[in-house]
Amino acid sequence: GRCINCYTCSSLNGSDPNCHDPLNPAYTRYSTDCTVPKEKHIGEFPAHFCVKVVGRTVETNIEMVIRICSLETMDNSCGVFRYEETVLQGCILTCNSNGCNVATPLMPSVSAPWVAGLFLLAALVPSTSQSALHTGVLIG
Repeated sequence: GRCINCYTCSSLNGSDPNCHDPLNPAYTRYSTDCTVPKEKHIGEFPAHFCVKVVGRTVETNIEMVIRICSLETMDNSCGVFRYEETVLQGCILTCNSNGCNVATPLMPSVSAPWVAGLFLLAALVPSTSQSALHTGVLIG
């Protein structure tokens, strides 16, 4: 099938203010026909989902905002989850239309009040983070 187009960026503690909400499309990379690596495969494959993750690391309280393309749905949820080797408190949004990870959608209610403005995902290291996304595990 045809690839999706997504905004792709990442920010740690505000390192890329244009990646945060409200996203500024004029200053953020818009990846057309996204392809991403697939674990245990050679080459890149057409992405069908855009993902946005916003959260804080549980251990160090670093704010992370990540927007990426993904092969698989990451669902929509808020809480504590593992992203690569890091445990985060925040939210994940997955959508499947071009440029859909630009928006700030209404979020489900969350027990931790400081999470209320957050969502998290685009590659910290473009070639490895994208392939590792589908290994994210929701904890609790």
